[in-house]
Amino acid sequence: MINYNYLRSFYHVAKNLSFTLAAEDLFVTQPAITRQVKVLENLWEMKLFENSRGKIYLTEEGKYLFDYVKKVFDYEKEIEMAVEDIRGLKQGVLRLSTTTYVPNFMAFLTNKFKKKYPHIKVQLNHIGSEDSINMLRMGHSEIAIMPMVKEYTDVDFIHLDNPEVILVVNPDHPLALKGVASLEDLSREPLILKEPGSGTAKVVADFFKQHHITPNIFFELGDTESIKRMVQRGHGVSLLVEYTVSREISEGKLVSIPIEEHKIFLPIHIVYLKDRHFSLPAIAFLNILSKVAPGSPHFPHLASSWPKDCPFM
Repeated sequence: MINYNYLRSFYHVAKNLSFTLAAEDLFVTQPAITRQVKVLENLWEMKLFENSRGKIYLTEEGKYLFDYVKKVFDYEKEIEMAVEDIRGLKQGVLRLSTTTYVPNFMAFLTNKFKKKYPHIKVQLNHIGSEDSINMLRMGHSEIAIMPMVKEYTDVDFIHLDNPEVILVVNPDHPLALKGVASLEDLSREPLILKEPGSGTAKVVADFFKQHHITPNIFFELGDTESIKRMVQRGHGVSLLVEYTVSREISEGKLVSIPIEEHKIFLPIHIVYLKDRHFSLPAIAFLNILSKVAPGSPHFPHLASSWPKDCPFM
């Protein structure tokens, strides 16, 4: 096995063709450098330097080996530079996952992050809740922003936001003219809902159970875009997260109808593995997130404070 202290001494002597200059480079005494080079020559059973008229030269064997040793210490310099770049957030990767409920403010956050750290690559996966957890477990993402559909023993989470789940209908629907929906209306209308297992499906099912509603479920789909198209065509009504239908409402393709004296909210969390060591890009992202003010247009229901034991604060 190569002793890198001996190798370093050989490298500096060969580079300077001087034991004295090599000792100055390494902040050691000249006899220490001479001794280490001698040990290396004995280990390799070859002479690396020769003296002529008070000057030293590399032997043919020394020249040949110096080409390889130089590569080792050139890579060492590159590693040192890479470490400095990582510490200064001049390179690295931020790995995130999120569900389809939260693309609007994730776009806001990632754009804010890229402006401050333009050299950090951002990998953002839009996937389901269970897949987001699996991405954390496999190390493919460090942070997930998602609704917690169920408890997991191996993850921690911090409450982030409470987007509203709203009733949306076709503009020509009778409820659009009525302007409000009762619980009885909800029980009668054909519902096009998110499929079981999603965060929206859970809070909607909990709402029905709490108010003793037997829903008239017409269709259950995993794709929000398909649900919106079906509602626009008048095939039924739906309960969807406000973020996901804001464009269609502003364009007049869908109408939001309040439910009499009731609101439904979907808690969104920052989720990460327990005892996770966060990368520097992840810490930088979370620090940006922690400074977003409650009431921001991108976070209308943002949690007003962060726990004191946040691992990144």
